[in-house]
Amino acid sequence: MATITNYSLNPTCSVSNGTGDQQNFGGAGSGRVTGLTGFPDRTTGFRFVGSSDATHAKTDVLAANTAYTFSTYIKPEYTGTLQVNINWYQNGSYHSTTNGSSVSTTNGSVERRSVTGTSPNVAGTIRGLLNLTSKSGTVVTAQTLVTLGSTLESYGDGDSAGGTWLGTTGLSASTYTINNVTNVFPATAAITFTANDATITKVSASPTADPATIGWAANDATVRVIGEGPPLDLPPANPEPVWTLYARNSDLGREAQIDDFSSLDAVCRFNDVGTWELTLDRRAAAADALVQSGAGIEIRRDDFVIMTGPVTRVKRDRSDRSNLLTVSGVDDNVWLARRLAHPQPASTAPPYNSSADDARTGVGSTVIWEYVNVNLGPGAISPRELSVLTMATDPEVGSTVSGRARYDVLLELIQNLAVAAGDIGFSITQVDDGLVFEVFEPADKSDSIVFSEGFGNLSSFTYEQQAPEYTYVYGGGDGEGTARTIVEGQDSTAVAAWGRIEKLVDARQQDDGPSVAQQIQTALSENSERLTLDITPVDTTNLKYGVHYQLGDRVSVVVDGVVITDLVLQVEISLTPSGPQRLTPVLGTPGRSDLIALFSAVRDLASRTRNLERR
Repeated sequence: MATITNYSLNPTCSVSNGTGDQQNFGGAGSGRVTGLTGFPDRTTGFRFVGSSDATHAKTDVLAANTAYTFSTYIKPEYTGTLQVNINWYQNGSYHSTTNGSSVSTTNGSVERRSVTGTSPNVAGTIRGLLNLTSKSGTVVTAQTLVTLGSTLESYGDGDSAGGTWLGTTGLSASTYTINNVTNVFPATAAITFTANDATITKVSASPTADPATIGWAANDATVRVIGEGPPLDLPPANPEPVWTLYARNSDLGREAQIDDFSSLDAVCRFNDVGTWELTLDRRAAAADALVQSGAGIEIRRDDFVIMTGPVTRVKRDRSDRSNLLTVSGVDDNVWLARRLAHPQPASTAPPYNSSADDARTGVGSTVIWEYVNVNLGPGAISPRELSVLTMATDPEVGSTVSGRARYDVLLELIQNLAVAAGDIGFSITQVDDGLVFEVFEPADKSDSIVFSEGFGNLSSFTYEQQAPEYTYVYGGGDGEGTARTIVEGQDSTAVAAWGRIEKLVDARQQDDGPSVAQQIQTALSENSERLTLDITPVDTTNLKYGVHYQLGDRVSVVVDGVVITDLVLQVEISLTPSGPQRLTPVLGTPGRSDLIALFSAVRDLASRTRNLERR
């Protein structure tokens, strides 16, 4: 059996037409219909009235630059043609269209129509929707299916046998199972094939028949066997991921593949600098490449780049029993920590006394983008510009923020701005032989990416509760004594839960109340009560790190019956050639209501308390 994910958020209108991304849209009079006949598995759907486009519900979040197949069953109320297309969206805005072919329609006939397209190779949140255009009349559709790859799979959703809704029943992505066997023809002798621990035997109906072709589909790969042969072991349903390491040269190109190593430990961090450490024999083929000036590393898991970054430390350990090389480094976000935010970024020489600071106000992503551009990117003066860095398009996300830069560490400045803008993200990643800085809004996958022991995708977890450092803040702006600007702020929920814990935040670089208030809110957010979750996920067909979720995404974890939702703030990786290969996502602080609900549940389970609390 194979597990398939249907990414459609409202595949058959079984509950309602939903809201937002779950909605279907058509001409006047269009709407959900029930009591349908002639469709293979469902009796509910949506009736798109008239010649207007039949715009189906959007999908769950999809991977970039990846092939997907969209299909639906149609029952037209006219005879003619229509065109089947995919509309792609980036961060909620239309991006592009994959045009399918024009197909014929027959009045009253139920037919299945499909189109395969590759999602845009862009950053941010990517979704798609099936759109029927160029139609000349009303069409009823049901059983919309969106699957990974170019194979047109049999229809299924959370209501199918063995199916599961990954979020709200009927209004979310879902998984279901299908049989791997695609066709069996008479063979000249008994042939036994083993697939996913199920043994299937085909006995010849005619000993004199020609050798037969038997097709098996597993994990989107078709294995074809001609004639007689020994038992065939197909790949498991969830093959182990393949980790690949490369040594990077000073031009950011691959210098050598690192095959022979003892261990690798790495930590990827959201909006911060990641770290890594690699130990290998000094005589290994890639060792020389790693000790060259400007060397770095590239870490991949299957086709997904986990981390890239430069070497910062080399240690040699030689004895009569060992000849080891330990190479340590950071990820490419380090460049943000290697620059200051200059008060006069366009000036080329001292005394830098025409402006006290570089003040900027605007949409969060725009302000962050501008500070990076003028201090590190193409907008910086030549000695400060990182020549291999380009700037991705500003997505214009986040709330309005104000910044005042005066020799702040650039990374620390934009970290604070990202929090103030509503926890938006930023990163420097390698693309080909260059680096790209981007700002993005974290993808909310909390409805589709759910870790739970009951789902079989969570093997272990730990969580830690920590009281806030303070809950009530006095912010001191510029001025002295009675002339100093003072603004107050509090986290009212934290005050109610933990009491009033006061703190003075020094904001003397701010000369106006709103800027001081912004710094207060940032301080309260960074020092709020925390519940940190470390989880050990189990890769499944529809839930793999780097394919379905990644650093910075908002996901959900079910802990003692309580759903905790927050960002993946960190991913810890530990590899050895012989295993085990460990990947541990770490989630940040969940919402206040989650915290209260969780610990109320824990108090009711006294026998577990000692094992679960971390102080």
